[in-house]
Amino acid sequence: MPANVRPGMFQHEMIRLLDRSETFREQCTRIAATRYLRVVFGVARSVPDGSRAQTSIERFQAGAVVALVTLKFAEDYIELIPHELEHVIEQIEHVRLADEAARQQAWRSRTGAYETRRAMAVGLRVRQEVTATTTAVTHTVPALRPPEQRE
Repeated sequence: MPANVRPGMFQHEMIRLLDRSETFREQCTRIAATRYLRVVFGVARSVPDGSRAQTSIERFQAGAVVALVTLKFAEDYIELIPHELEHVIEQIEHVRLADEAARQQAWRSRTGAYETRRAMAVGLRVRQEVTATTTAVTHTVPALRPPEQRE
């Protein structure tokens, strides 16, 4: 886990993601390499606009960036964690969200927050990687037999 990420109650899920998703490992490498960045995860009963998650970015004059990631309780964290981290990476890369919206790669919610196709794609990709890893493990376990039953 990157030293500049405070996973809170999501540490178990993040360790699982690190273990099973190359995409998530790449995200963590990118975030760990970013100076003056802190990402803090929290949970809430509800998130504005009925969303499942929200990331608020605060930039300080000295250059520091703090990302406060709030995930709605009892949601699909395996997809949401990398989705929200991708929003943080978009900010690290200074992605101009208004330009992305003009290209139909982003849009605004009713509260004015941006959503991006990029973050959605990353969340889904990580879910697929985790599912593929889990499926591969699940399929190999039943195939094991005691030594006396092997040919």
